[in-house]
Amino acid sequence: MRHPWTLRTPDMASWMCWQNLVTWVAEEGGGLILIAGEQAMPSLWDEKDLQPLLPVEIDTPLPESPAVYAYRLTDFGILSSITSFSANPAPSTEVWEDRDRRSDGIPGIHWLLATRCKADAQALVECGPEDRRMPLFVTRKTGRGRVFCSATDETWRWRFRSGDEPWFYPFWKRVIDWARRGE
Repeated sequence: MRHPWTLRTPDMASWMCWQNLVTWVAEEGGGLILIAGEQAMPSLWDEKDLQPLLPVEIDTPLPESPAVYAYRLTDFGILSSITSFSANPAPSTEVWEDRDRRSDGIPGIHWLLATRCKADAQALVECGPEDRRMPLFVTRKTGRGRVFCSATDETWRWRFRSGDEPWFYPFWKRVIDWARRGE
């Protein structure tokens, strides 16, 4: 039995639901945050319905690897407040880079969705094997709104040993703030 306060959500496969989301972002100035996951995103989407919003295109999957992928800031990432972990709005590149040689940087990830940026999107951080770096965190302005895409669902690793601070909470707070600003 459903409780009266349980929210009923529309069938996410319905065209109208996706069209409403596209309209809300592009015309109403909404913010959308997409997080890839091995089991749901984007495999449960009908990608053509979200095509106007997606800042990335799905690429050939990476082969299975036990490697921990390190990060690299892009030129856009160096200028973005989203990737900053200090009071200074400019990001500190040493926090993101050379993870294998340091113990105080952001923990690496093990899985990411293979993508490539669309022409009007900006990759902030890249990740993957040295011979095939791919966008990990991508932003895009779409009409009046904004879309942020994470090609991994493994940012939980950032809080595994240290809790919400200093990586997990500050990063996602800045992502949410960026997305909500809209036009």
